[in-house]
Amino acid sequence: MLTPQQVQYFHAFGFLVIRNVLTPQDLEPIGQEFEIGMAEAEADHACRGAGEREQLVWSNLHPDMPFATGLLEDARCAGVAEQLFGPDVVGLTSGASHFAGTQSPWHPDTQDKNLFGFKLAFYLQPLDADSGALRFLPGSHKAPYYDDLFEVLWPNGDTTGHHVNVPDYPAFVCRTNPGDAVAFNFHVWHASWGGSTDRRMVSLQYQKDPTTPDEEASIHKHVQTNEQVMEEFGRDGPFHHPHWVSNPGGSRLRERWIGKLRDWGYIKT
Repeated sequence: MLTPQQVQYFHAFGFLVIRNVLTPQDLEPIGQEFEIGMAEAEADHACRGAGEREQLVWSNLHPDMPFATGLLEDARCAGVAEQLFGPDVVGLTSGASHFAGTQSPWHPDTQDKNLFGFKLAFYLQPLDADSGALRFLPGSHKAPYYDDLFEVLWPNGDTTGHHVNVPDYPAFVCRTNPGDAVAFNFHVWHASWGGSTDRRMVSLQYQKDPTTPDEEASIHKHVQTNEQVMEEFGRDGPFHHPHWVSNPGGSRLRERWIGKLRDWGYIKT
């Protein structure tokens, strides 16, 4: 569980490194399940360019990936989500990505100011400034800094990052080892630089339960955006596998989440 100081840090700067969330014993099954997901994604030819990176993406909410599926509800992760966004926070996804490029340009994960939540990322290799570690512009999830960076980093709407040298900007580099987690706000600007063309990430996403009409509208818009992004990455099936939606273990937490995800439109059945 997070300390009050860690919660304050996350909200002030937009990110937080949490050490040793996973144990060495956890890393073996999560690595094995990553190989399963990557093999299926490669077979589907679901690799697309994203700026200067090549990325495979897939959902872990699949019966062949029970450990990565369970992480979304694991108290070590869901508990962090509740501390950061309250007891009504909703687990949205457990997914994975394989990066075969040597940089990810500066970007936030959403341009919608009324969509609130965060990602919890686990990298399966040691990473530092020169090998693809996540780096953040601290406080860039807040206006006016967040808005100013569109002009600085995406001039004239150019999101490719070709004109920007990632290390030239004053950032905090999140050096991590396997088992560490990086939590970051959807709005904070982040990037990566250099290193291996075999970077492996398992990530969980949690969304704040909307409390205003604008927040509700943003979630419904995000459903459409998410579907478009998945199509761009060659993923045309449901992100929430029917087995996960069936909730065979009778989890009350998952049951609540499924109800919300149906209401919002992420789950169609």
